[in-house]
Amino acid sequence: MFDYQIELIWQGLLGAEIRAAYFGELSHRLLRTQRLLTLASLLLSSGAGVSLLTSVPTQYSWIKPAMAFLAAGISLWSLVAKNERGSIDAADLHLRWNKLAMGYGDLWANVHIDRAAEQLAKLRDQEADISKSSTAMPDKKSLMLKCQENILMHHQHQLAA
Repeated sequence: MFDYQIELIWQGLLGAEIRAAYFGELSHRLLRTQRLLTLASLLLSSGAGVSLLTSVPTQYSWIKPAMAFLAAGISLWSLVAKNERGSIDAADLHLRWNKLAMGYGDLWANVHIDRAAEQLAKLRDQEADISKSSTAMPDKKSLMLKCQENILMHHQHQLAA
């Protein structure tokens, strides 16, 4: 293999690990957001129900419709945002990027095998396919930077060599 191909393997390994970490964390965050929205919707709905069944002083009469509208708004937001679906999609991307990182890692450990260039080409095709699937996901730059810093810190001894 040529030096630039070996560099492509290393860059592919780092990039795939960073993206795997990003989509793993994104999946977790989206699922946590969905759980919070569901809990808020349940609490506000029950609060709205209780407020309709009880009497409140006239200066607080705005509470009844406010709780009902707030519960409806959060439920609507929860449905439209589709955080649960996004979490499932991000988890799938995490798995696919992780498998790609393992492929790059295996190739990195065996750069001098006969079919290394052919294997690199296959990995790069897989990377392009996964990248295409990733375009619909949220782009959270601060999260990506955090993941990048963590992965680079993890590989610090290899980067120094």
